[in-house]
Amino acid sequence: MIDLGTLGGRFGATAVAVNGAGQVVGTSSTPDDQSHAFSWTPAGGLIDLGTLGGLYASAAGVSSSGQAFGSSSTASGESHVFSWTPAGGMVDLGTLGGMNSFAFTLSDAGQVVGQSDTPSGFQQGFLWTPSGGMVSLATQPNTSSEAVAINSHGLIVGSRGVARSTSPDDETVAMLWEMSPPVIIVEIDIKPGSPENTINLTSHGVLPVAILSNASFDATHVDPVTVILAGAPVRIGGNGRPMSEVRDVNGDGRPDLVVNVETDAMILAASDVTVTLKGRTDAGLNIEGSDAVRVTP
Repeated sequence: MIDLGTLGGRFGATAVAVNGAGQVVGTSSTPDDQSHAFSWTPAGGLIDLGTLGGLYASAAGVSSSGQAFGSSSTASGESHVFSWTPAGGMVDLGTLGGMNSFAFTLSDAGQVVGQSDTPSGFQQGFLWTPSGGMVSLATQPNTSSEAVAINSHGLIVGSRGVARSTSPDDETVAMLWEMSPPVIIVEIDIKPGSPENTINLTSHGVLPVAILSNASFDATHVDPVTVILAGAPVRIGGNGRPMSEVRDVNGDGRPDLVVNVETDAMILAASDVTVTLKGRTDAGLNIEGSDAVRVTP
């Protein structure tokens, strides 16, 4: 048993969630009898995540990447959902126009789902994403709803009322929302190491294509089975696995993914000067990238 400590308050601390790296989040009292969210790691110990300007904040969960979420009071006394990362600190995710919002869960892609007040006085389920902010999941006007869980493929579950003024506490129906997975724009390099990206459509061979990693994207998490270049898949080897390898193509110290695409299956015209690669990561996120080419007869 390891004592994680407190933030110095007399009322102690409570842990609520832990991720695979052993990062723990929860709530602790402070010396001035406030309640603050905390994060604890084996290396860094217990740190105060602060509040959104109010007297309390409580953590509700933490993702595998170390992003925490929860609820915090604001300076005006409202309760808002927050997201916290080591790099960006605590961020107010806002509401759907009403006073308060509450979060239920967080995906590894940084998507938060929960429930928020609206200007008309209803409580509606929401989805918050880093790129799109908070959007309502309401499917009928003047009814309440809630979103309680989201998976890596963007499927959201919850419930909604079946009539005007109906809340999830009264007669409800179970709901499944399906969102289009976000598209991550990636950099690709056709025929890495070659100054000209010449494609001979009658070569009966394969075309090597590198999907490059960067500071915020790890190409080794791309599933080669899902990769398509100009309509052509990655060739399957004799062992039944897609022909791919991990290596640092551009010398930046980050491992890249190189796949070998079936040249005969590519849908290209002699006039095409660019091709587009599409695929998905292990977490179900879509990727897309393009590169210049020269198609030979």
